[in-house]
Amino acid sequence: MKRKWMAYILCFALLLPGFSLAAAAEDVLYIVTEPTGAKVYSYASADAPLVTAAKVRTILSSDKSDGNFLHVTYDGFSGWVDAGDVALYGVSLRLTRIEVTRLPDKTRYYEDEPFLADGMVVTAYYSDGTSSPVGGYSLMVPDMYSLGEKTVTVSYQGKTTSFTIDVVRIPIDHIEISTPPTSTTVIEDTDAPVFDGLELTVYYTDGRAPTKTTEYSIQGYEPLLIGQQTILLSYKYEDITVPLTIEVVPKKLVDLQVTTPPTKQVYYTDDMNIDLSGLVLTAYYDNGKSEPVQPESAAFSPSYIMNSDTEIEVTYGGRKASYTVRLNRAEPVGISVTPPLTTDCLLNAEPDLGGLVVYLEYNSGNREGITDYTIDPIDTSTFGVKTVNVYYESYSASFEIQVVSDGIRGDIDKDGHITTADARTALRFAVSLETLSDEQQWLADMNGDGTATTADARRILRAAIGLDWES
Repeated sequence: MKRKWMAYILCFALLLPGFSLAAAAEDVLYIVTEPTGAKVYSYASADAPLVTAAKVRTILSSDKSDGNFLHVTYDGFSGWVDAGDVALYGVSLRLTRIEVTRLPDKTRYYEDEPFLADGMVVTAYYSDGTSSPVGGYSLMVPDMYSLGEKTVTVSYQGKTTSFTIDVVRIPIDHIEISTPPTSTTVIEDTDAPVFDGLELTVYYTDGRAPTKTTEYSIQGYEPLLIGQQTILLSYKYEDITVPLTIEVVPKKLVDLQVTTPPTKQVYYTDDMNIDLSGLVLTAYYDNGKSEPVQPESAAFSPSYIMNSDTEIEVTYGGRKASYTVRLNRAEPVGISVTPPLTTDCLLNAEPDLGGLVVYLEYNSGNREGITDYTIDPIDTSTFGVKTVNVYYESYSASFEIQVVSDGIRGDIDKDGHITTADARTALRFAVSLETLSDEQQWLADMNGDGTATTADARRILRAAIGLDWES
């Protein structure tokens, strides 16, 4: 009888434009009419393995047919149903919204309980005004590990709706230490003490049997307070606690390491002062922590050898660490000169070497003043710059002096005044009409470039008439 009734429906469906059993249009919807539901097979045969089953009044979407079977998608599955178990529901209907028309059996949870959707009914509403309960929806379950009202979001074919549940405290009455820890000794400055072997018993107010746990939180712990102190252990909630007496003992230094060596890596025998600039020395303790520390002492290792790598040992808290440096013998590499205070010398006069200092330079960068050096004879019989050579053993250096006149530049005739006659003499020399002695040439060289030129003659003339000759 059911198949005969279904045949009438299919005949009516064939009258619809664009519909055929052999190749149904997309989005053709069917509703399950069989009270026991519709079986979904893996292929178009009642002997095929079952994929899933759809309840009565479930709406299925079909895109094609094969004999008496329709290809459908349902609840995330794809398979075939007997056409006699369904009726034509509509073509190209649009889903407008969904609602949770029946809340789950459980909407109040204790903290940490898993969410259950048992008993929940989700109804889909379509553009033709019809509706039907649906499966195959998805849920976005909220955090169940914190207290308060939570929102559960339901999604189906692009539509969403939501409802709320409550997450409340576990009904704990009190807790007790059922198994004490193997040790209650804690090392100073331990961030989170762990008490091995500690077990708590949790008692409830709703009549359920007590449970045991090794989970706990610590309150009132003072990590830097040496000696005996009482802390509070809690489980789940800070207001439900049990006391535990512990003993905080001083931390111990277990290792010392040079984590960054100093900047100075080369030493010489003329400067054995240890420079610790840049050193990072790290102390490690039995509480698992470390900290940078300042060394209490630093010294070269007793067995150092010249011109080789050696160790510098640093100490702190009774422990030692070391780093490698290069130790070289300090040796002379040359001499250097600080020139005399006065580097000008009159013609044929003895140079004044007051202030002259000669240094012996070492490969370490240090130097020392020496006096047993020698100097080449200095020729002051001619004007100009003279190079003076200084010698010590196999090393040499030099400095310069300048032989000058006791007159003033521009006063060529040395009458004590710069006059136009001096300018005329300079000009005649510049154009090769007159010769001058070395001293006169020096006096005529106003800018000190070593040559008397027409430009120098012009400068002498400006000076003679009271103008700024340097401009």
